[in-house]
Amino acid sequence: MKHALKALPFLLAATQPAAADIEPIVRLDKPAAVALLLRNEGFRARLANDDRGRPEILTGVGGTIFVIKFFGCHRETDCESLLFSAGFEFDRGFPFSPINDWNAEALMGRAYLDEQCDVYLDHFALADPNQTVAQFLKELNEWSAVVSDFREHIGFDQDDPAQVASCDGDSVL
Repeated sequence: MKHALKALPFLLAATQPAAADIEPIVRLDKPAAVALLLRNEGFRARLANDDRGRPEILTGVGGTIFVIKFFGCHRETDCESLLFSAGFEFDRGFPFSPINDWNAEALMGRAYLDEQCDVYLDHFALADPNQTVAQFLKELNEWSAVVSDFREHIGFDQDDPAQVASCDGDSVL
């Protein structure tokens, strides 16, 4: 038993990760920390407040500007969740059918039309205060791929995307 007790400090030391093995974290509950990480990764990231005073970051990926909105914040920090949101404006509105098709098939990214028939794509995430930088960058890369797929799905980069005069009522293509 004496030998086991003498070995205990060595066993505990051996099970703790070395400082080099610890992955850096990003405090997703702190909008300023997220903006700083984005800038450090080469993104433009403007931290501001929305019209309700909630923190948000204006940034972009793959030619699409998007916003990271923070919710459940206390004094613009200690946020509970965040929402990636990208908007796509069409001159003559957009039909419901491609949006419904997307929502029925897509795992990431909820699509909807606003009052002006502009198309939006959102992705919700919890503001984990212990998120590793690698995990966040992976989610950001996945969001980027989804945005790219969605742009193609709605024909946003085409010369003549599917549009309608109004999104009120039952739209037709």
